[in-house]
Amino acid sequence: MVDYLNIKENKMNVELYLGDNFINIKGIGNILFEALIPYLSIIKISYLNHKFKIVINKKGNWLIDLENILKSLVNIINTNKIIETS
Repeated sequence: MVDYLNIKENKMNVELYLGDNFINIKGIGNILFEALIPYLSIIKISYLNHKFKIVINKKGNWLIDLENILKSLVNIINTNKIIETS
């Protein structure tokens, strides 16, 4: 099963849950930080239960920000080697 991303939306925000395929990228913490630097003032990111959670508040141009963050996440998956786990 491919476990990349789950998205939950509610009235106030959008929550992105990054799955095992992100967790298994070597150095993912640093890679995520670098990719999300432009958005650090508008997002909250946390790591709990072996998953990263990114929360985007629905303010301003949140839909454009969401689109750009999703593009950054796709780029991370496409350009980084996933650690093989057995």
